[in-house]
Parts: sequence; C-alpha cells; structure tokens
Amino acid sequence: MTSSRNYTLKCVCGETFSAKLYDIINAQKDPKLKEELLEGNVNVVTCPRCKKRLAVDKILLFHDPDKELMVNLFPKSLREKEPIIRKELEKTINEKIERGSLLNEAHEIPTYMRHPKIVFSIEELAFVIQEYDKEYGKDYDKKFRE
Repeated sequence: MTSSRNYTLKCVCGETFSAKLYDIINAQKDPKLKEELLEGNVNVVTCPRCKKRLAVDKILLFHDPDKELMVNLFPKSLREKEPIIRKELEKTINEKIERGSLLNEAHEIPTYMRHPKIVFSIEELAFVIQEYDKEYGKDYDKKFRE
C-alpha cells in the first residue's frame, strides 16, 4: 500500500503552504512512483511564492514485495541515533510479528521484514534500490546486512 497525506510546510522565504508528501511507497503497486523516487522527484515541492524547489527530509518507508526489499528512510539529522532507531524499529517489528500483522498469503513472516534496512538520505535509498535491482536473485540481501 502506498500512502501519502498533506503536510503544512514553511519555505525559507517564510511562505507557509500545504503539500502532498509520501509516507509509504509500495513499488509493486506503484512502479511509476518508484521511478519518480529514483529520479529524485518524490517528496520534493515547489514554494508557491518564491518558486524554490525543496526536498523534504522526512521518514519514508519503501517496500518492494516482489523483490523482498523494505527500506526505512529517516531524516539526515537522525543519523547519529541509528542504534536507537534500529532498536525501536526491531521492537516495533517484533510487536507486529506477535500480533500477526506481518503475515503473507502463506501465513508466514517474510525473512526480509525481520531485518530492517535503514538509510538517512534519499540518495542512499536510491542507491540501495538500484543495487538491489541489479543484484536481485544473487543473495544481495545477505551481503547488504553484513
């Protein structure tokens, strides 16, 4: 499921405006949105007053079930808190596992969902997606976690 909602943003020029930003991207359901992400056009807005183009640094979950890839993007400002974020993310995943909310059609929890991938920039996210796409089917997931 892809998910977006309107956010209130403030430009460096002082203008406050509303813009649609993505929280979750499901590449299986929205392959064009994946391409937009790889082109650097997701969660990028233009200020209606000064016309400045702004890349919004926010949390985003990228999921490609076909390729068994799930990546959590966090703002760059949180990079030094990665160990805490990873621990909290794993705790949340374990809670969802206990509730059974991560089960697939075979009533199993996919292995890739148990080991969250975390990045701190849209460029890192695009790199992981592109590398994963190149290496899909060649044990890349195992190499990435090492």
